[in-house]
Amino acid sequence: MIYDDGVFGFCDIICKVETSEYKILENIITKANRKLPHVRTTMTLNLIDQQES
Repeated sequence: MIYDDGVFGFCDIICKVETSEYKILENIITKANRKLPHVRTTMTLNLIDQQES
């Protein structure tokens, strides 16, 4: 799914990644995203299914 929305503020690019295994996600974050040319910083935010109030 590709979104064509602009972002303003701290984030220049938002990347949504879904996987069934944590090791795959870890590899994408640490080896793929952070080693892209011209990427200076990254921020990883995890989504949780439920949170009780």
